[in-house]
Amino acid sequence: MFSPDIPDLVDQVMEREHPRLWHDLPRPVRSAVVERVQAQLPQVVRRVTTEIGIHIDQLLDPKIMVIDHFEQNPDLVVRIFRDFGARELRLMVVFGAIFGFLLGIPVAIIDHAFGQWWALPVMGVIVGWITNLLGMWLIFDPPEPRKVGPFTLQGLFPRRQAAAAEIYAQHIASDVITLERIGDFLLDGPRGDRTRQMLATALKPAIDGAIGPARAAVRVAVGTARFDTIKDSVAQEAVGRTLKPFQDPVFSARQSEKIRTLIAQRTKELPPRDFVEMMRAAIKEDEWMLYAHGAIMGAAGGFLHLWIFGVGGQ
Repeated sequence: MFSPDIPDLVDQVMEREHPRLWHDLPRPVRSAVVERVQAQLPQVVRRVTTEIGIHIDQLLDPKIMVIDHFEQNPDLVVRIFRDFGARELRLMVVFGAIFGFLLGIPVAIIDHAFGQWWALPVMGVIVGWITNLLGMWLIFDPPEPRKVGPFTLQGLFPRRQAAAAEIYAQHIASDVITLERIGDFLLDGPRGDRTRQMLATALKPAIDGAIGPARAAVRVAVGTARFDTIKDSVAQEAVGRTLKPFQDPVFSARQSEKIRTLIAQRTKELPPRDFVEMMRAAIKEDEWMLYAHGAIMGAAGGFLHLWIFGVGGQ
């Protein structure tokens, strides 16, 4: 994929750095230089990918990639949570209706017995808050299976960890940790300068190799400093094109499946407590809003009951 760019790359750099020398060279000689650079591509690419592999922990941080992408696309977090939590969210709605009804029975008895106008709104707040709190507990807790008599208790999410991991991995591989975003992070992320320098260093030997036996003569003709400048310039120009395959949709789709498989496997292997913490982190900051929503709805229900039936149902 990089090979077709080589003629333009060499021509562009030589026109900028040493146009007279480049124009004085016969066309067959210029073509030979380009062909020698192209012939070295397999070795250059192998050298580049080896360097990236050796230093990958210093160049690529998937955690930062995920956090940055989620911060810039909060709707994606909501969509992921809804997709792998759709079943649990439906159960929470049913649970809220049933548990709210059951808690409403003692509330009705207390209201009828004491006949205080404030009792229904206050108890509505308590019932609404507790109902949603227990609903969240039902989804996430306990993370590990816990034996209570003949029953085994475990949160709905950790119980379906394997299935949720597949959905989560599909989203991450399709929208977050894609080859294109990996390439962008390597070159333009917080450690992009180090990546570019490393790639440039790996590419420079190709210039010496392209000139071949004439290297000493060329150094004399253009000067050592100028020759080194040309090498640096070619290497820097090539860096931006080195990761071009990352942007190829077919190659990216093929690698995306490998990324999905890896993330799904690692997510399934997480201890249930770590899995729950990872999933719950998506909504942790806004959980209080869910409880407050239940409390407000409970208070509204209490005032509505007062308006329709009065204090104590009279």
